This record gives sequence, C-alpha cells and structure tokens, in this order.
Amino acid sequence: MPRDAATLVSELRKFTADDFDYMKGAKGPERLYALCEEVEALLEPMSIFPEFFALIERLSDSELGTPGPLVHTMEKHSGHYEQFLAESLKRKPTDLTVWMVNRILNGEPADSAFWMDQLSTAAEHPSATPLVKEQALHFIEFQKK
Repeated sequence: MPRDAATLVSELRKFTADDFDYMKGAKGPERLYALCEEVEALLEPMSIFPEFFALIERLSDSELGTPGPLVHTMEKHSGHYEQFLAESLKRKPTDLTVWMVNRILNGEPADSAFWMDQLSTAAEHPSATPLVKEQALHFIEFQKK
C-alpha cells in the first residue's frame, strides 16, 4: 500500500550524514532512490520538494548523488521546483543547489539573468562554504562562454 506524503516527509527527516558515509557501508542512497519513487507516485509530488531542499541543506556535506534521485525527481517537474530552489539558495547554498542552477542555465532558459544572479549571490553568501562559493564562480564563468 502506498505511503502518504506525511509518512514520506517523516522518512526524509530521518536521514543522517551516516546514511551517506560510504566508508560505513551506507544504505542511504538506495533508501533515497526508493523514497523518491514513492514521492513520484503521489498525486502532488511537488508538495514534497521543500523537504527535498531541507534535506539537501541539512546534509550539505554528504554525497546525495550526482545529480542523484532528489534532482532527477524534481527535474521531472520543470516549472514546479525552481521557486523552492531559489528559496533554498537564499537560506544556504550547497554544491548540489548551485549545480542545479547550472543545469537550469545549460537549458538556456528565458530567465537566465535571474539564475546568473542566483549564482552570484551564492558566491557571496555567508552560509556558503568556500568550495560552494568557488563552484558558483566557476559556473558563472562557464555560463558566460
């Protein structure tokens, strides 16, 4: 029987950095893929996207995929996750969210100036790590070419 949105949110909130520690035989990636499949089966999968970004921000130092199940699930719903991405970038830019912006820009969207501004803001954000700031600057240069 399919689980409801509240149950899936609860499961997302249980993930810890140890779940993605490959040196400890982490099973987090497999669990995350399965959970994303369940999210896709919901009538309104987009309702879970804020929790996806909360997880990305909370476990910003963990390898959640390249781009991984969270990003793949959200990208299936273009036009429905971008607002949540922009809000997440305001709170705490991460390597994954900055990378998501670059993926959007690769598609040459009509609002590319907005997304370039998001990268610029991420490059100066006080909560961004030096690596995230460097990555944002790299993507800015890449997108200018």
